[in-house]
Amino acid sequence: MNVRVGADRQLHKRVTAQGWAREHEWEQVRARQAAAKARRAEAAAAQSADDVPAAPVAPVAMPAP
Repeated sequence: MNVRVGADRQLHKRVTAQGWAREHEWEQVRARQAAAKARRAEAAAAQSADDVPAAPVAPVAMPAP
């Protein structure tokens, strides 16, 4: 019976360690996703600021041939 208790404890430790490792991996994935989302938002904001003309542009009239 004592061997069973030891095996159960060892299994519990292993499963717990795997669970913590998996949680740590997901935490890193979520952090990378949040950073990527922030970079995309910055890029979109910078691009929309670049698209705005500095001053109104007057229409160009070409002479008739």
